[in-house]
Amino acid sequence: MSGRAGVVTRGALMMLKKASMGMFIAIVIGSMWLIMPPRAASIITAERIPNADSGHILLQAGGCFACHTDTDDYAGGLRLDSPFGDFYSPNITMNTTQGIGGWSLNDFALAVRQGISPEGTFYYPVMPFTAYQGMTDQDIADMWAALQQLPNSDQSNIAHDLPFPFNQRLLLKGWRLLFFKQDRVDPEQRGAYLAEHVLHCAECHTPRNRLGALIASKHFAGNDQLPDDNAAPDIRSHVLKDNGWVAADLKYLFAEGMLPNGDYVGGTMVEVTDYGTAALSSEDRALLADYLLGN
Repeated sequence: MSGRAGVVTRGALMMLKKASMGMFIAIVIGSMWLIMPPRAASIITAERIPNADSGHILLQAGGCFACHTDTDDYAGGLRLDSPFGDFYSPNITMNTTQGIGGWSLNDFALAVRQGISPEGTFYYPVMPFTAYQGMTDQDIADMWAALQQLPNSDQSNIAHDLPFPFNQRLLLKGWRLLFFKQDRVDPEQRGAYLAEHVLHCAECHTPRNRLGALIASKHFAGNDQLPDDNAAPDIRSHVLKDNGWVAADLKYLFAEGMLPNGDYVGGTMVEVTDYGTAALSSEDRALLADYLLGN
């Protein structure tokens, strides 16, 4: 081998070794990042003594009853089909074996607002922690107080039925990095706070990308790919107004589930009105209507 060719070859080998070492380091760092436990949420500090009555309303308005009830109230077992597989809601009664009776208030806050279990594993975003992340400490404390009063159920939890690779929870860390944004509405803006966080309207009324994340640029623009062939209409303010909706129509819809033409809502919206918005005060329903109409 000539001298020049030898130098080129040795240089190429050195570059290859450096590239291999760089790839090895990247793999190590990536692996450490994946297995590194998530950062815990801040400690809950309620401004007043937790109010269980308010908490029961929030549990209904937030969809907890509707999603976590199949046979026994709040005992889970409800199936939700999706493009990623079948999800089953868990038991959230105070049963210490099947439910969340062994949790603390801060465990509950971490799960609801950050989508992280007390053990440090990630919840799938089928649970709308991406919306709940904006809920106040007081509302979380009120919900926790209400959960203490629920009947205890030992109904067993059902494991999610997800194909590979969606059954690999570590991948959720990358999903969260890409799509979990800590955007909070001022709770003093009551209508916006209810719509964006408590009622999480965007979860159904906003289309999703191929990875199951909401498309921010199409906020409230409707979604025709909900589970069980359901669809949610476009509820952007200009669309509602163009379709003749006024505040009185929305307030009546939220209270009774009736549309302006005298028909009633169908699909999953039945649960939203019957168990969610109907539980709100008339004042909250009015503020919610004004927010959706952009008033």
